[in-house]
Amino acid sequence: PQDVGPRLKLARLCARSGDHPGAVQHYEACVKIEPEVPSHRRNLAEAYIKNRQIPAAIAAYEELLDVDKTRAAGYLRDLLKLYNSSNQRDAAIATAEKLVETSPTSAELRIELAKIYMQHKEHFDEGIQQYRNAIQLRDDEPSYYRDFGDALLQAERVGEAQEIYRTMLEVAQDARTRIDAIGRLAGVYVRLEKGDIITEEFQERVRANPGNLALYEELATVFRARGERAEVMKTFESARDAVDDTEGALRLVLSEAFDTGDYP
Repeated sequence: PQDVGPRLKLARLCARSGDHPGAVQHYEACVKIEPEVPSHRRNLAEAYIKNRQIPAAIAAYEELLDVDKTRAAGYLRDLLKLYNSSNQRDAAIATAEKLVETSPTSAELRIELAKIYMQHKEHFDEGIQQYRNAIQLRDDEPSYYRDFGDALLQAERVGEAQEIYRTMLEVAQDARTRIDAIGRLAGVYVRLEKGDIITEEFQERVRANPGNLALYEELATVFRARGERAEVMKTFESARDAVDDTEGALRLVLSEAFDTGDYP
């Protein structure tokens, strides 16, 4: 029997040197010599991708689904990327659905499926349901609410987006995520012409705890969403006189001045 060792060495050498057609040729030979070895097909599929032979790569991964079932989820992920990159909509949806079937309790996979559904109007309601399913599985992940809210907003379901962004704010565990949630939430209020309402809400938070610099940043985020940059600066300047972290407040003032060009 033929030894694949020399072929593998040549294939790897070609791959390292950028000779992708050569790598394909040698990996194809390895598959012919040892068709029962999944690693040869995996290497070949990767070589096809680098050589921009997408249909051949798809065929290789589909074969791997049959010969190496223990790694099926990984191959489905690889196929999903290829289908998405080559705009094969129906195949991408079917593959994402199979991925969810392999791990029905994975919130991450359901979010991925939801995003694919939401790209197509006829699957919009299915996408909404997958977002809800994902949040039921993992109700403390802010990014899921962010993505869900963005999808609802894009579909002009503004009221629902407002509720979802509000929940994103409630589950946010760090300052950066809170600022992100507040910016999105404030944007919805502005869109609904209710900017004064959310402004008053965050002004009240500052009044209740005037020594907390983070609350001034949150209020400034609301003003920024409203396009009121002068009020952003006023908020930071007022923080300098009220908070213990005067250096932090000064940094915010200087940063805002730099962003707006309003500095000496």
